[in-house]
Amino acid sequence: MGDEITIPSPEPIPLPAPAWVLHFLLVFTFLLHIIAMNFTLGGGFLTAISYSVGRLRANINHQNLAKALGTVLPYTIAMTITLGVAPLLFIQVLFGQFIYTSSVLIAIPWILVIPLLILGYYGFYYFYFKGNNGQGIHPLVPWLSAIFFLMIAFIYTTNMVLMLTPEVWRKMYFANPYGLHLYLGEPTIIPRFLHFLVASLAISGILIVYYGVSLLKKDEGAGKWALSYGLKWFTFGTLIQFLVGFWFVFSLPASIKRAFLGGDPASTAHLITGVVLALLAIGVFHFSARRRNPLPGIIVASVLVFLLLATMAIMRDMVRSAYLSAHWQTAGLPQGLTSLPVKPQWDVFALFVVLLIVAIVTVLWMVVKVVKSARTPSSA
Repeated sequence: MGDEITIPSPEPIPLPAPAWVLHFLLVFTFLLHIIAMNFTLGGGFLTAISYSVGRLRANINHQNLAKALGTVLPYTIAMTITLGVAPLLFIQVLFGQFIYTSSVLIAIPWILVIPLLILGYYGFYYFYFKGNNGQGIHPLVPWLSAIFFLMIAFIYTTNMVLMLTPEVWRKMYFANPYGLHLYLGEPTIIPRFLHFLVASLAISGILIVYYGVSLLKKDEGAGKWALSYGLKWFTFGTLIQFLVGFWFVFSLPASIKRAFLGGDPASTAHLITGVVLALLAIGVFHFSARRRNPLPGIIVASVLVFLLLATMAIMRDMVRSAYLSAHWQTAGLPQGLTSLPVKPQWDVFALFVVLLIVAIVTVLWMVVKVVKSARTPSSA
């Protein structure tokens, strides 16, 4: 009885659109979310690092970079939260019986996400307002805010892994039914978490690259410094990501690991594509940085990184599907997600698509405005 797997029945309410449509939107909206999330998580730590180095060494380049990143962070946090709503809703619609159960099992850490988010958000807003007013701020402020967001990332990673392993639910619940768990027993937890953390530092390096490009005409020395500094974060972060990524792959259950290492053509192709895109992006970034006008090449490299993130999002979904494939029958879904009842509501769905497009355009407009405002940090 202790080893019996019990999974709640699926929600009887029909899906508002075919499962494959909602599945596509889950991956697509998650991709948008992780772009903003990378800038928030990694950008928070790079802000704390630059601010600390700038104070300790009286380094004006680091001081200005910290101020520029601090200007952007409140917006990236808002984007991360806003763009995170849709994928969370889609995963609840498609995998509700899994995600709700895992959320209940880690209820206390899960609910702590909200106060951690408020504290981290407040800290970076405080840094932004005080920094722009030229007032000294203790380095603990950005460091604590960055750590709060790191804790949120770890809690989310824990929940997303726990939902994939229903074989441990019964044991966890009877060990403590009050939601005091923080699942650490799955071997993929740490590499999966580090995969997000290291990627966020690398991707945030691209933000510094664009900051450097924006300074080249006004202050060539500062621009070249920022360009070089951002490239270092992207390059070394990506190289470390190779190691973490392969650790993650080799920590997967044997059948899933084999799929990515030649057992399944689609899974293997995605893994190889990710590696190739990462290497190409590094090469194009460094080649472009040496040119008189680096911006066109940097834009090309950024597109490669976007395609890399899209590939990683698809691979993440492949891993989730592979984990859950062994439990479809027990979950009352013999044909997987296609077993879920469907009653299309195309009018509501059309409204969602229109609003999603409007939201994306609005975010892009906001990004342009923020980048322009952060180009020349005040010397106050």
